[in-house]
Amino acid sequence: MKNNNMFYRILFKEGGIAQFIFAVLGSIVGMALLLTSVQFFIDIKKILNENDDLIKPDYLIINKKISGLNTMKLSSSTFTEKELQELKNQKFVKSISPFISNGFEVKAYSNPGFNVPAIYTDMFFESLPDDYLDIPKDVWHWQPGDTLVPIAVPRDYLSLYNFGYALSKGMPQISGNMISMLKFTLTLNGNGKSTVTTGQIVGFTDRINTILAPYSFLEYTNKELNTVPPAASRVLIEAKDPSDKSIPGFLEKNNFETNKEKLKNSKLNILLNIMMSILSGLSFTIIVLSFMIFTLAFQLLITKKSDSIRTLLYLGYGVNDIIKYYSGVFIIINLIIAIISLIVAVILKSQFNVIMNEFNFPVGNEIRGIIYLIAFVVTLVIVVLNIIFLKTKISGMELGKK
Repeated sequence: MKNNNMFYRILFKEGGIAQFIFAVLGSIVGMALLLTSVQFFIDIKKILNENDDLIKPDYLIINKKISGLNTMKLSSSTFTEKELQELKNQKFVKSISPFISNGFEVKAYSNPGFNVPAIYTDMFFESLPDDYLDIPKDVWHWQPGDTLVPIAVPRDYLSLYNFGYALSKGMPQISGNMISMLKFTLTLNGNGKSTVTTGQIVGFTDRINTILAPYSFLEYTNKELNTVPPAASRVLIEAKDPSDKSIPGFLEKNNFETNKEKLKNSKLNILLNIMMSILSGLSFTIIVLSFMIFTLAFQLLITKKSDSIRTLLYLGYGVNDIIKYYSGVFIIINLIIAIISLIVAVILKSQFNVIMNEFNFPVGNEIRGIIYLIAFVVTLVIVVLNIIFLKTKISGMELGKK
């Protein structure tokens, strides 16, 4: 205990401690900023993953650009097998699915009811495998022998009717639930064959801008009526990373186009990732600089006390005792820095949760395990490096080295 008091008085009671305290405070700020930045980065990534329709379109629908050559039938808007294979091989593509459509004629009739007028129209159907659609599985199924064909239309179609066509024509507006109660008689004609079935709108899609029927229905009916569906003119891409900056360039190079708003969203996602990466990088830089200052301040403090420590050695105090004491002090100080930084990160995290909940983006209250790991690793590295310095310095003093 007497030795500890002597060591403490030499290190902290003989001046030179003010800059060391400021270095400790700077380290706390740097560590807290780093931990908070990483936590926010993980939380925002979680929000984007759970709300992938927010700014990150996993699905892109592409088609060839239409020009005057298409009008004169000198160019084709359909995809060849070679083009589909090339598209599939792109690094940003997880999977692709060409649209299939009806090769047969479709006429739809509806009976008036629910204050809805009778409708007669020619129609077309397109489809994709069920896994690519945002329609509930319990209503989206069809197999040979079924008397009802489920149909899905873009939600925008209903809005166009209600707020455009219906208002201008003085016709009644229709809710989604009401239109789902209507059934249509579908007459299907192809190659001298004809069949009649019933269709019903069972859902609305926000992902696919077309009139959808089940994939199994189109495949079966095309074969049953001996019709050949048109070659695919549109392809759905499931992207590995829709923010991949090579996507716009690839589309432009091959004269393909997609919904420009989705590409804008992809660019927004790129910008968000860049901003978060810059923030994390700045935080890491700040903590490195903070701990460099802290380390230099500690080393300077030890250096300034060299004469006093050398005197202790001449008086017979053991090198290991001195190293053990000052190493313990350094470990305790760094643990305090880590603990305070974690407490600050928890407080900032709770405030971040309050803000995100106000915008209906709950992120949870838990602190990620990687945050504790980062705090531990940074603290361990700083402690090990400075203990090595301490041993080298004090051992050198014992040997009479400067």
